[in-house]
Amino acid sequence: MTRIFWFLLGVVTTVVTAVNGRKMLRRYTPEGVAERVEETGKQAVAQANKFYSTFKSAMRNREEELRKELNLDTPA
Repeated sequence: MTRIFWFLLGVVTTVVTAVNGRKMLRRYTPEGVAERVEETGKQAVAQANKFYSTFKSAMRNREEELRKELNLDTPA
């Protein structure tokens, strides 16, 4: 009974190692690294665009508030 247990444990360990090994191998190959760099770049661009749109919106709102407070004409 214990021999079957240890045999099955070895088989499961081998399968898990093989599956995770393939994932790790893919992750550290040049193609895998390039994919991760590309994804990180896309995320950075998306965050920068979101920041810029939020900034422009807040700037327009604040300018509108100041113009109302100072009784200035709206820009042409």
